[in-house]
Amino acid sequence: MNHDLSDEAMSYLTGSSLFGSLADDAITRVLPYLTSIDIETGKTLFREGDRGDYAAIVVYGALDVWKRVAEGRNTRIGQLALGDVVGEMSVVDGQPRSATIRAAVDSTLLVLRRENLERMQHCDPDIALALWAEMARFLSLKLRRMSGDSPDIRSDRTEAP
Repeated sequence: MNHDLSDEAMSYLTGSSLFGSLADDAITRVLPYLTSIDIETGKTLFREGDRGDYAAIVVYGALDVWKRVAEGRNTRIGQLALGDVVGEMSVVDGQPRSATIRAAVDSTLLVLRRENLERMQHCDPDIALALWAEMARFLSLKLRRMSGDSPDIRSDRTEAP
């Protein structure tokens, strides 16, 4: 798998639902705070209830979203694809993960760890503030979509979890 993201990272972030409205120079300044990880088909990125300290952007592949239902069974509630973000809620509120995420296919993710976000707050505070504002906007839109008060923030997709 091992995709070279150096030339592509900018376009991945520009097209992502979280970073898409940041200016190009802001995205360029965020890049040093991100790391890339590969996850093989069927492997779990994290489980519902785990502590979370990072958010990830899908830059290649697809991730399935699973939720626990009655009797401890799990059900697939959605799929994340190119540009989608996962894990942002735990980065913001420090609470356990709200779903289990598994790779539907071999996938590559750009990861923003909370410690890097905190480092960004000290080293590049204007970019950190812009990113926090984007996360708040992103989470607000997700909440509105879930409550039926807003159109799907992923307007190019017809299926939402």
